[in-house]
Amino acid sequence: MSTPQFSHPFTLEEAMQFEVGLITGEIARLENSLQHLFTTQEQLEEAIGWETEPDPDLLGALQDNRVVIASQTERIGILRVALERKGLASANNPHYDQNIPPSEGENRDPDIGVFL
Repeated sequence: MSTPQFSHPFTLEEAMQFEVGLITGEIARLENSLQHLFTTQEQLEEAIGWETEPDPDLLGALQDNRVVIASQTERIGILRVALERKGLASANNPHYDQNIPPSEGENRDPDIGVFL
């Protein structure tokens, strides 16, 4: 994994010490936050589009959100790599991808997966 561009409350090495439930819970929390940020971005872009002279506060909020989105996306990546290095999941596992709804009529093999 390359050097993070943003400051985070933990390093990859520290994340690898977290319990799996904490890692997956944090991924879920960040993905939920990202969904709200994406919605806010759409609303800000729409509001800016209606103005002949864009409000500097709206433009600032739009840019601030871009930075937060990039930071949270990077943090999710760190957490995914921690899971992968723990041998529990692939960082590219689509289970942890955001915005991937199941396909209509998708066939799932009940014999494939993790059984607890």
